[in-house]
Amino acid sequence: MSIEIEKNVPIPDGSRIVGKSVAILDKMEVGDSIVIDSIDNTRSSYHSAARYRNMKVAVRKINETQMRIWRIA
Repeated sequence: MSIEIEKNVPIPDGSRIVGKSVAILDKMEVGDSIVIDSIDNTRSSYHSAARYRNMKVAVRKINETQMRIWRIA
């Protein structure tokens, strides 16, 4: 396996997803839930945002393309 080392490749701004997640969680009260598209990085951004705000969330897949996120604490 050959790995190519690349120089001067800019790092994309990934904070936008987490920033949006924080803004949405800030508006939610305990017991509220939202439905989002089932994308792995979106799920992890909500977990990261919840940890950042000392909140707890529960995530459950509701079908092949969507998941529901509850604010539980």
